[in-house]
Amino acid sequence: MPDPFPKDVNDKVKRVFVYGTLREGGSNRHVIANYIETSQPATTHGRMYNFSEETQGGRGWYPYMEERGDDIIVGEMLTFAVGDWETALQQLDSLEGCPDFYYRRVKEVTFVNGVTTEAWIYFMQDLKACQGEHIESGDWIKDNRGLATDCADCASIA
Repeated sequence: MPDPFPKDVNDKVKRVFVYGTLREGGSNRHVIANYIETSQPATTHGRMYNFSEETQGGRGWYPYMEERGDDIIVGEMLTFAVGDWETALQQLDSLEGCPDFYYRRVKEVTFVNGVTTEAWIYFMQDLKACQGEHIESGDWIKDNRGLATDCADCASIA
């Protein structure tokens, strides 16, 4: 089956896989909501952890992901209107603190129907300094962590 999100003529990936506060129902979805053209459930492989109020000095609840690992990570594949891609990516990079806090890399993502494609995914920059709880389910929203909105600094983190 062909990729439902084909790459543009320059062969640049113009989709993002989100797995935390940017998912539907997450506390930071509003940052990019006006730019989203499509959103579809999808998964990727890696290992996800949760930051908590206790481990992050009151910065709130949010996840981070390692590229390594075989856990199935649940999220959404987002695409943006052609004219909104650059703006959406700038908003995402700013929110994620990219490249200093998180970095992004293109990785394979799978739709619920089994079709695979590539998307940008944000990963934690310095895993050595991170202390978080492993999210064994791979689904941060399902674990009720993605709905936390009581943190004043949540707009500056994902």
